[in-house]
Amino acid sequence: LRIYREALPGYKVVGIDCNEIITASGAIHCITKAVASDDPLLISHQPLHDQVYAATDHQIDALIKHAEGIANATLYWTTDTTLGYEALPMFLTVPAQDTWTGFIPFQEPGAEVFYFIQAEATNGKQQVRPMTAPSGYWKFKVLPLSTDVSEQNLSIGVFPNPSSGLININFNRTETVRFDLYDVSGKFLLGQHFTGRSFQLDLEDVSPGIYLLKMEWSGGTKAVRLQLF
Repeated sequence: LRIYREALPGYKVVGIDCNEIITASGAIHCITKAVASDDPLLISHQPLHDQVYAATDHQIDALIKHAEGIANATLYWTTDTTLGYEALPMFLTVPAQDTWTGFIPFQEPGAEVFYFIQAEATNGKQQVRPMTAPSGYWKFKVLPLSTDVSEQNLSIGVFPNPSSGLININFNRTETVRFDLYDVSGKFLLGQHFTGRSFQLDLEDVSPGIYLLKMEWSGGTKAVRLQLF
């Protein structure tokens, strides 16, 4: 019971005497596994492990699905649960797989980040994961940068953000990078390739709003939330 309580913050863990039902070859799972919801809103997320500092935002992906569709999804995060959480919008990045994406701003080494996800279906139903949020949460630590990892990771700077349309992108080494821009519904808008250490992306003809900029190179990918005004 102690181990469960330590591993499941936000839950009230209570021991139940199952001696009577164990003789029938089952216990709590067996008598509750078929209890269903008549209006399920699914949020499935693989929690982040501890992250090595790389001066890049922490990408949170989740499968979020409802029979009538998802109206919105929100990522809540903090480095101190006593101060409350900051809310950030999530974007439908892969519609065919119901994948929504949000970004926690990068933190300095030594930080501990707590987060949870909330979603609302078009019929108004709401759900959070973990189910006990905000009392319960997922968490990860930001670890110091090691020499081995620094040689493998591409550090990317994207500024200004928010922007009027001219976006400066800097890298810590020469790379060939593909840029793809998506709107909040996951619709592809434009794509470009660039080779070098710095680049200016001209989005002045794009309407004001929130967008997702995905970058892909030989060693990995990164996505950044852009706000245009």
